[in-house]
Amino acid sequence: MRRYTPRTLRSAIVAAGLTPDVVRPVNLLGGIAWWLTVRRGGVGQPRPGLVRAYDRFVVPVTRFAERRVVPPFGQSVLAVAVVPG
Repeated sequence: MRRYTPRTLRSAIVAAGLTPDVVRPVNLLGGIAWWLTVRRGGVGQPRPGLVRAYDRFVVPVTRFAERRVVPPFGQSVLAVAVVPG
């Protein structure tokens, strides 16, 4: 398993001979929630009820907001690459 930042993922895409089209962090609120519960709260496994509530209420808000503003960090990195030529 590898973990990437936008910069390291962009470098890996270029090293693979592809052209990066989009490389950006996504899921800002998920990153904050993960940090609060796992890193600060010491919870090893999220509770299924909280995950369902998060998916139902927070994910739609996050998607709406991130279509308009690129977050400075997030839980994941989204990449779209193009094969040259």
